[in-house]
Amino acid sequence: MLYAMFILGIISRPALAV
Repeated sequence: MLYAMFILGIISRPALAV
């Protein structure tokens, strides 16, 4: 389940930047 949070965090980083 931790992987999901890690992936979401990495994807959310650039998503928020844009």
